[in-house]
Amino acid sequence: MNTSPPSPSSPGGPLLVTADPGLRDRVLLLCAAAGATAEVVDPTDPGHDVRSRWRVSSCVLLGPDAVGLLAVDQPFMRRADVAIVSDRENPTIWRDAVTTGADRVILLPAGQDDLVSWLADTVDGVAQARVIAVVGARGGVGASTFATSLAVCAARAGPVCLIDADPLSGGLELVLGSEDVEGLRWPEVSLSQGRFSASALRTALPNHRGVTLLSWSRGAASPVSATTMRSMVGAAGRSFADVVLDLPRVLDPAAVEAVAAAGHVLLVATNDVRSAAAASVLVPLVRAYAPDVSVVVRTTRAGAAAPETFAAAVRLRLAGTVPTRRSVTRSIDEGCGPPGRGVLMRRCGEILAGLRQPDPR
Repeated sequence: MNTSPPSPSSPGGPLLVTADPGLRDRVLLLCAAAGATAEVVDPTDPGHDVRSRWRVSSCVLLGPDAVGLLAVDQPFMRRADVAIVSDRENPTIWRDAVTTGADRVILLPAGQDDLVSWLADTVDGVAQARVIAVVGARGGVGASTFATSLAVCAARAGPVCLIDADPLSGGLELVLGSEDVEGLRWPEVSLSQGRFSASALRTALPNHRGVTLLSWSRGAASPVSATTMRSMVGAAGRSFADVVLDLPRVLDPAAVEAVAAAGHVLLVATNDVRSAAAASVLVPLVRAYAPDVSVVVRTTRAGAAAPETFAAAVRLRLAGTVPTRRSVTRSIDEGCGPPGRGVLMRRCGEILAGLRQPDPR
């Protein structure tokens, strides 16, 4: 598994320093799950050159056996992204972390999900996407249609990932019109426990109309774990310019992870009394995890309140309005997805532009 040392001018992959074959094999498998190829150095080898690799690796993983062997040579060079990884209890491991300047200690197998997530972060970089969560104040307000339309609009400016966080939604692929496009859906992703790097995510999921989609397919759906949702949203955040999340109205643990990752939450409502009553219940639940919540009002002929009045009644900033159009429903029912032109797309563009500005509250 050893490779030649990376060039000092460019960062390498993870560096694993241990002479323990069992720990080495376990960590290498977890590196592979994160989409990373680790370079292994045996600290008992008199000819090892761990110091030069230390500077240029994306992160450093130290086995407990490596700490004493390396510390006698010369003081460790301080750097970020150093972890001590162990598959057994060690009473000195926290002291070793201080000695080496490690910023984390990971005990296996309990910490393997954390290790995979951390490795994916160091390989792919820090998540920088604009993450927008969409949730309906009540059923039937068109939140999934709006989330999909928002993603289609955002795809004009850069790469977008649309994530269906509601296992009972029927599948956003039906809204986008991508049911026949090849790629993984949630059932297959869940089997992997969400262990995808950003680069693997781009190639594994279906892409249609410029939108990369993680959707539920038809058939029985079981909720994903919070860990898997966190991993997938994190990987999407490192790989796309925008991430749009379609949330369920009942926040299960996975949905909580999704909404907590969002920089903006858009509550979709119609301008009527029932939506106002539902919003008064849902908004405090959402705000417990994401303080930036604003409302998008879908105007209807039967609406009793002006959008501005409705927003004031539910005590939310008005992010924008979208019209009710039978042509949109017809286009989706015919398998074409939301129209790429017209007033709906214009309004989505205005809302996206407004989200770039800080909430005036």
